[in-house]
Amino acid sequence: ENKTKTQSGNGLAEIQIQQLFKLMIDKNASDLHLSVGGPPCIRIHGEMVKIKLGNLTPDDSKRLIFQILTQEQREELEIKKEIDFSFGVKGLARFRGNVFHSKNGWSAVFRQIPSQIPNFETLGLPRVLMEMTDVSSGLILVTGPTGSGKSTTLASIVDQLNQNIAGHIVTLEDPIEFVHSHLKSVVNQREVGSDTLSFSSGLRSL
Repeated sequence: ENKTKTQSGNGLAEIQIQQLFKLMIDKNASDLHLSVGGPPCIRIHGEMVKIKLGNLTPDDSKRLIFQILTQEQREELEIKKEIDFSFGVKGLARFRGNVFHSKNGWSAVFRQIPSQIPNFETLGLPRVLMEMTDVSSGLILVTGPTGSGKSTTLASIVDQLNQNIAGHIVTLEDPIEFVHSHLKSVVNQREVGSDTLSFSSGLRSL
C-alpha cells in the first residue's frame, strides 16, 4: 500500500486544508480526495496514494472542506448538497473543487489548475479547431468525460484568440478555472453563480 506523510506529522484534529494543498504541490499530485471513513488521498500519476493521518470522521471532513468555502457557498451547499467552484491559495496554485454529500457525510475532490495556460501548438490540437472559431455565428460543443481535457482545450483556444485577434472575448464559466489576462483582446470572464445567475441569463446579456 502506497502511503506518504505530511512534513508536519500532525493528526487530523490539527491539520489544516492548506497543508493538504501544499502536500499536493510538493508531491506533484493532480487531485486531493476527502471522503468520510478513509484517510485523505492524493492522486499521483493516476494512482491514489493514502496520506497517513487516520480516517476522516464526518466532523473532520466538514471542518476541512468548510475552511475554504465562503459563507454563500456554505449556504448553497447546505441547500443543494453539492457545489462546483474554483479558488486560489496564495503562494500555491489555483484549484477546482467539487463538494458533495454522500451517505456518510461531506466528500470533496480538489484538482490543481495549471498556472500556465497550455499552448495550442504544444497540445497538438488539430488546426481545424481554430478554423472553426473564424465564423460569425454558430455553436461549438467540446465534450468528454472528467479529466479528458475539455477545459484545457477551451482555455487554449481562448488564449490563441486573445494573442492574435483585437477583439472582445466574453466567457461564461462554471466555475472559472484558467484566468486570462488582457492581451491583444479584452477578455471578460464571468462565473455562473457569482457574476451571473445562469448560463441563459448570461447569454441574454451579451
